[in-house]
Amino acid sequence: LGPVTHPWTMGFLAAVHELTVRVTIRVKAIHDMTRPLDFAPEVVPVIQTPAHSAFPSGHATESHALAETLGALYGPRTGALIDPIAERIALNRVVAGVHFPVDGEAGRALGRLLGRIAVARLNGEALSVQLTPVAGSCRAAGAEGTVTLPAAPRPAVLEWIAGRIAEELGA
Repeated sequence: LGPVTHPWTMGFLAAVHELTVRVTIRVKAIHDMTRPLDFAPEVVPVIQTPAHSAFPSGHATESHALAETLGALYGPRTGALIDPIAERIALNRVVAGVHFPVDGEAGRALGRLLGRIAVARLNGEALSVQLTPVAGSCRAAGAEGTVTLPAAPRPAVLEWIAGRIAEELGA
């Protein structure tokens, strides 16, 4: 998988990544959660601590969005190979001392959701999602239950891109 052999797939993954970054930045701004170092000066992060909100973990969100997307495009066997890498990325941020575990959990949930939305929109499919609270934050916002995104008419350009990706994947 690379830009020479799979340019449309890589372009779609880049678009999913950009979507994920933009959404994550907005969610971080809404929650504005402090980092472990701010609670306990004994915590000495092994990497530079970002200045923005800890919740959700951007690395966890990005890695899980891309893992979800790749799993949807390539199938469950590929997802099973990539998912542990996404989990490790989220865990490494906790071990490094720059995130709490809940930051990674929220990143996983948000990333998986964004990956599913991106693939559903690429394919013009409906998507039903069960929202559950992460550390009570969703419950407080009233965002709990099943949400269904209806199938949307797929623009011709998206249909064309989906066709190019299918060709690259040998479908």
